[in-house]
Amino acid sequence: MSVVQALTCPNCGTHLDPQPGQSEIKCHSCGTVVLVPIQQPQPTPMQSMFPNIVIESMNPISIPIGGGISKAAIIVPIVLVLVILGFVGFIISAVMSQVGQVTNSAFAPFGEVLTSVPQIKTQLLATNTPEPTEQPKPTKAPPTKASLPTPQTFSKVVLKDTLAKQVNGWSVTNENGNTLGFTDGGYEIASTTADNGETTWIKDGYKDVSIEVDVQATAGAGAMGVLCRVKDGVGGYSFEINTDGSYAIYKYTFTSNGANSTGLETGTLPDGLLKTDGLNHLRGDCFGTNLTLVVNGQTVATTVNSAMKSGGFGLLATSSSDSSDGLTVVFKNLVVKSP
Repeated sequence: MSVVQALTCPNCGTHLDPQPGQSEIKCHSCGTVVLVPIQQPQPTPMQSMFPNIVIESMNPISIPIGGGISKAAIIVPIVLVLVILGFVGFIISAVMSQVGQVTNSAFAPFGEVLTSVPQIKTQLLATNTPEPTEQPKPTKAPPTKASLPTPQTFSKVVLKDTLAKQVNGWSVTNENGNTLGFTDGGYEIASTTADNGETTWIKDGYKDVSIEVDVQATAGAGAMGVLCRVKDGVGGYSFEINTDGSYAIYKYTFTSNGANSTGLETGTLPDGLLKTDGLNHLRGDCFGTNLTLVVNGQTVATTVNSAMKSGGFGLLATSSSDSSDGLTVVFKNLVVKSP
């Protein structure tokens, strides 16, 4: 319920007595119209929202009839505008505060991700960069021997002899403790002393030939092989294998006191290639300046020499210097070919 307050005319000071429900009253002395203020028994909504804002009481606005605008008529609107602006500013501040809280909440996960990026990068770098380890020292690779060329093809048969009996003029003799002759289905060269041997050859004038034969040491120890381009008083080439597993290609030079040998190519046969209790197939090739040794189908040595031009082909056996039993060798199935 509204309460009416007694008033005085702001223009002339005459006491005014408004009635309940009357919004304005006219001064009976000077004619000034005075607004009647109404006091509410309960606080207004604005007072409830802003209990700390105090609006001081003010004189009622009077609008004089026929006179100028009073000071109250000017001040009251200004105060109301200021109050309204303050309220609007408060609303705007409250709204911006809520917007800031929402924005911070929305971007909080992204801030955590962006903050953790350097840590992830550091972790990845640490993972991808292992601690240095001591590198093993490189081992020295064993030297590899160059593969040998394929032997020359010899297709024309010059001589074929089983060596079971005398048909081609091979030496048959027994002198200086050495025996040459036919026995047990083959041709035998035997020496009863150490560091002793014999050679035998046939034909002459052959330059490029391949000599193949089956050979076996039946007693003692030493070397056995074939000859090419051998000539009396000059020399020749030999292709030899030894019971100790070695091989050699020699150049022999005959002198009045015997023969001098020069090793052109020597070495050790591959493991298991030499048959110690059976026949070994031996092949020696003379082709141009090339000399090639083939044992049991495998090329084991090749070299180059041009000293001996042509001659005959033959067989040889030489006992080792430490062989007290000398050496006995049997040759079988001789085949001589030319290109």
